[in-house]
Amino acid sequence: MKRLLLFSGAMLFATVARGQTVRQSTQITPNEFQAQVQRELSQVPAGAELYRLCDAFSRKINYLASRAIELRSKVTSEFEVSSSQDTTLEGDISKSPVDEDEPSIAINRRDARLMVAGANDRMMDSLSMPAYLTTNAGLSWKTYRLPKVNDQGAGSWGDPMIISDNSGTFYYSFLLIDMNQPRGVSDLMVAHSTDGKTWTLGRPVVGNTLDSTGMEDKETIAIDNDLRSPHYGRLYIAWTEYKYSDTASSYMETHLLAYSDNKGATWSKPIQYTQNYGYFALLHVGKFGTVVIASMSNYDSTIGAAGLSISTDGGTNFTDVRIASFTNFPLNMTGRCGLKGDNGFRATPYPCFDLDTANKIYAVYGSYDENNGDAALYETTSTDLGQTWSDSVQIGSPGGLYNDHYMPWVNVDPITQQVYISMSSSEEDTVLNVKSRAVWCHYQTPGQLKDMGSRLFNTLDVNISGDDFLGDYAGSDAYDGFYAASWTENRPMNYRDGEIFAYVSAPLSAYSVGAVRQINGSQFDAGNVSPNPASGNSVSVTISSSEERNASIRVFNLKGSEVLSSNAQVLPSDANPVTLDIHSLPAGVYHVLITSGADVINRNLVILR
Repeated sequence: MKRLLLFSGAMLFATVARGQTVRQSTQITPNEFQAQVQRELSQVPAGAELYRLCDAFSRKINYLASRAIELRSKVTSEFEVSSSQDTTLEGDISKSPVDEDEPSIAINRRDARLMVAGANDRMMDSLSMPAYLTTNAGLSWKTYRLPKVNDQGAGSWGDPMIISDNSGTFYYSFLLIDMNQPRGVSDLMVAHSTDGKTWTLGRPVVGNTLDSTGMEDKETIAIDNDLRSPHYGRLYIAWTEYKYSDTASSYMETHLLAYSDNKGATWSKPIQYTQNYGYFALLHVGKFGTVVIASMSNYDSTIGAAGLSISTDGGTNFTDVRIASFTNFPLNMTGRCGLKGDNGFRATPYPCFDLDTANKIYAVYGSYDENNGDAALYETTSTDLGQTWSDSVQIGSPGGLYNDHYMPWVNVDPITQQVYISMSSSEEDTVLNVKSRAVWCHYQTPGQLKDMGSRLFNTLDVNISGDDFLGDYAGSDAYDGFYAASWTENRPMNYRDGEIFAYVSAPLSAYSVGAVRQINGSQFDAGNVSPNPASGNSVSVTISSSEERNASIRVFNLKGSEVLSSNAQVLPSDANPVTLDIHSLPAGVYHVLITSGADVINRNLVILR
């Protein structure tokens, strides 16, 4: 069962009055805006350089410029937003007249029907970061906000990244920045929540003060979910820090990593994890707690390399390995790499990846095909932590390889081991190569792209502050047969503001709880196997029924052979826990079949030894 979901809506150049009516404000020309940007940059040493290098700083300067010329909608406490407003399939989650981009989405590891998404929006600095919550695998959504942050004048400033640990706790990372002046405090923070509604803020990761000169940018997080790891439960964060050097009269960047063993309440001292790569980092933790970071060797040079930084000792020491070389996207009129011509949007051929339970790496990287003038994506795998790689395979339909494919994300379902790739594709716009659609494919079939239900939309219609912008990334997640992907496109009916959409694919049985059911009808359901993955001697599953009945639990290996069975008497209750003794089963992926009469429930189990 698949659902296309509209998260959020906005009107660019909108002003919200006290009565919450929306009116069109005066249009500002790009020249006026760029002139104000230059005024703001003149207050910062080598401001133009930092504006080009650091996304967090450039968004801040755009904000200050927009505010100075009253281009930006002034959304304050006069606009009352209810944290419990419902968003149906067609609804507007954020209920705000602002733009959204750079979405991240995570599936709960205890209940896969529970998902949380986040995004940049133009209310995040005044109200805090948004958390879009579904409890029924995407059938409906509600908007919540993280607690408001004030770290010495710095508040939340986007680049959201959301993950879940094995216990079902969500982690939500974001930038902190002082929006009241060109300089000021810059830092990072991670909040956590067990239900997606109520969030607890962690401590600032770096601990910068008013005297600090660092500008933190582009963070990524991951958690050690391997029960066999000596660092099980450790939360990692990696990012890039920019500091001005008086000697060099320019900005020096350092690629840093820190970790927390208490959900972000305290953090280790940041370390530099690479000198060869580090731009646009993406972090995952694999088998036995192996920490892997994918990134680029440079941000705006014509030629570069995608690589990995790998640690096997809990993030203390790292070794770099190369994935592949790439050609960067062309420079647009703003002096940044981008797509869709001189007036197009900023884009980066960043690498992304995930690992399966055996530490096999599934990587995707981008590169620009100068001969054909298109952005290409390639997939490659490694079974020895990047020492050797399979031959790269270009992603796309056979007849559409010469059109743009960009903004990818890779997910390995840790239970089913299915591998997914999401991306934006311009294959259908064979003439202009401008319009795009969100698509996905299985890693094993890179030539068979599947439509996620999005529209074929004009990417140049998504316009913010005089610049076309889709965000720098779009995230996805996969767990226990569920797959959720998110992306940015403009709102239907020819609006120019960015919207966050989501696609959710899930087993049909997952919707039984969220669907309408007969009150006096016979009901039979089961939760997920726990713990999962498992490394001990037993696991449990909770069965619920509206009447007394007998149930059979059978476990099969991937060859289809039954390796374990158990019977249980189920009482009319929401909690009938059944324990399975798995001490004799070897490591592997197993299928759990729970039956009672005509009712059949399928679950998966991963055993680690």
